[in-house]
Amino acid sequence: MLLPAVAWGQWAPPVPPGCPERPASEEEALVLAGRIFAQATERGNAGLYVEAVELFACCYYVAPHPNTLYNLGVAAEHAGDLRTAEAALQRYVEEAPGAVNRTETDGLLASIRERLAALPPPALPEPVPEPEPATRPPAAVVVAPQPPPSSPPPPEGMSALAIAGWSLLGAGALVAAAGGTTFAVLAADEADAANNPPPDTPWSTVAGHRDSFDTYTTWEIVAFAVGGAVALGGLVLLLVDASTEAPVEVLPAVTPDSAGLWLVGRF
Repeated sequence: MLLPAVAWGQWAPPVPPGCPERPASEEEALVLAGRIFAQATERGNAGLYVEAVELFACCYYVAPHPNTLYNLGVAAEHAGDLRTAEAALQRYVEEAPGAVNRTETDGLLASIRERLAALPPPALPEPVPEPEPATRPPAAVVVAPQPPPSSPPPPEGMSALAIAGWSLLGAGALVAAAGGTTFAVLAADEADAANNPPPDTPWSTVAGHRDSFDTYTTWEIVAFAVGGAVALGGLVLLLVDASTEAPVEVLPAVTPDSAGLWLVGRF
């Protein structure tokens, strides 16, 4: 089916497939158009109106002429293509207003337009539904907010206060036992050497043993004092751990006469 353009004066039959190119020479174009026109007339006389319409359209493309439009319109009317017939005949009367068959052409145009008016309006093309995807996309997963993780429970076993208490208790006992005992043995040896010197021992040697005795005795006292103080601090921490959960601070305490630990807290 050949469709008209928007305005009659702009309408021209579209070039059908297989139509040869228009020759550059006008003389060659007229010869080619005459040959195609003869083929179109032959198809129309044989009742092959659809083929005749395409050949007349090709002929008009090669060498435009009003008579070709008239024959195209008549063939289209026989083929049932009323819109192409109306467009071709309207263009024919515009290009050849004084044609000898004008009265016949006007009557044919009026008949075609009456039949077109009786036709239902052309149906609009139905929208083509979009094909559904082969697989639907997965639904969005909504993740509920999770509460912050709670603090892990304290490990079972001894508390930090108990661990510190046992550590101090052990360290104090070790210092008192090892240090105090060692210095006590050394002091005893020096005392024996000072009190029972061999005959003819110089006084300076005896005095040296006495000085060493005093030194070892002093360190013995310090070792027992420090070890006892540390062990006592550990014992206090164990007692605190067993009796209360109040915070406790352990501070070292050193005086000119003694050394130990201060236990600061509320019981």
